[in-house]
Amino acid sequence: MSGLLKIDFYEDTVFENLDINYDVDEIYINKSSVGKSKDEKLIHNFLAVGRQNNAAKKLIAELSNHAFYLVKHTNGVSVFKKFKDSNVFINSFEDKNIKCWDDTFYTLDEPISKGGSKKRLLVIFSSIADLPFNASISRRVFFKNFSTIAKYIPKNTYILRIADLGGVLGGFYLNSNADSNFENKVQNLIRKVQEDESIADAQVVFYGGSKGATGALYHGLKMGIKTLAVDPIVSDEFYIKTYNDLHFVEGAFPCYKQEKFSNLMLENNNKKLNFIKVITSPNSEQYSYIQNIILSSNRTINNYIFSNPNIKSHPDVGKQTLNFATAMLNNLLYDVSMDTSFISEF
Repeated sequence: MSGLLKIDFYEDTVFENLDINYDVDEIYINKSSVGKSKDEKLIHNFLAVGRQNNAAKKLIAELSNHAFYLVKHTNGVSVFKKFKDSNVFINSFEDKNIKCWDDTFYTLDEPISKGGSKKRLLVIFSSIADLPFNASISRRVFFKNFSTIAKYIPKNTYILRIADLGGVLGGFYLNSNADSNFENKVQNLIRKVQEDESIADAQVVFYGGSKGATGALYHGLKMGIKTLAVDPIVSDEFYIKTYNDLHFVEGAFPCYKQEKFSNLMLENNNKKLNFIKVITSPNSEQYSYIQNIILSSNRTINNYIFSNPNIKSHPDVGKQTLNFATAMLNNLLYDVSMDTSFISEF
């Protein structure tokens, strides 16, 4: 079945009373009567409603589970498009050079220079967007971190960015209820790029901050690839309890991240993991989870702990350690050994 479904959503809408056909191509949700001001009613999209309204939150989770993603919002109406055909869905992205392989969207930037005997590959996993509830799917699940990074790394480095299509604000590069094979797709795409460009594992580096660090850390451990993870989110607990499930993870994933990463660390028990580098801060809400789930599980992981007073919370870690992260990325790309961990103020 194709076509579209229109839903009028009100403050008192009951989720269980909604008659939803998830086989359509698009679902238009009119929430123009919800909100205290004109801006809230017309400019704020349906994800914003889900932050406060439980019925909206349930609907958003079910839309995610049926592979519907918010792609547009205009004048109080949010448009959710179903991912059925990659050749059709690719038009939802604003990026002009985006490609798709095995239902996985990505961009691959050519090196500034292709000279030299060793080609390199930097895989950048996207963080949560600066405007996480933006209606633009490009902004929301394919946020372009460190857009100028090519200027600061070896000139023969390919840069692969992978869209984090899954969940509501992105799937953290993990399997979701809508796609139980996304992790394999991510890893298969990376292997394809390596094979196409003849790039050995030793010349590959994974990098990400926050949500992107979650993906970089997970796939780095799974694939045995050098990784720099900047304050990865390895537990959902804080954001569920303190911010009413800020990342919309409840009901959209087969398990919570703390379970996912605890099991992953058990898989890597007694392995030497010094190729994994983690940047974090005691001032981050994720610090205790990183310590308990990741670092205490394997002492060979290199960790760099910054007590910089300008780091007030998790979002500050990436910004305040960018100079060090740039240096570390070059160490990893040039394969310069740095196996020590340390604690620093700046």
